[in-house]
Amino acid sequence: MLERLASAIERLSTFGGWLAAGAIAGILVLVTVEMALRAVLGVSTQVSDEMCGYLNVSAIFFGLAMALRDGAYVRVELIYNRLTGTAAQAVRWLIVLASLAYMLVAIVIMWRYVGYNFRTGIASTSFSQTPLWIPQVPILVGSTLLVLQLAAFLLRGGRKVP
Repeated sequence: MLERLASAIERLSTFGGWLAAGAIAGILVLVTVEMALRAVLGVSTQVSDEMCGYLNVSAIFFGLAMALRDGAYVRVELIYNRLTGTAAQAVRWLIVLASLAYMLVAIVIMWRYVGYNFRTGIASTSFSQTPLWIPQVPILVGSTLLVLQLAAFLLRGGRKVP
């Protein structure tokens, strides 16, 4: 049963990766439209830079869990290369547990912050006046996917720990 749960979490990580790819495609579309409008009509959307920023953050956070699962994180190999066997595995476990604890605290804080922005209706000061909770939701969702992926490593008893 734990293996099935870990597999389901990995499928969620893949879904997050697809959302990240969609955000990157959205950036491509916005930049292309902005360039075409400026070149052909001499006008601007006035919001493409802001929206691209939101999509960039979305791509990063939606992709975190998949990147962790696939071992795509950059890490300092200095310590890992000097450790072997049980010591290396213990350090990996320690890092996963510390990351899990940190991200759980961060999610609680983010949840409060997004909720506050939703309740108070705080919006960006730009032309679009985007309610700030909207671009903050992908940060919360992506962080939650990362926590689930870290938990999947623990559910598998330490196998595949990055």
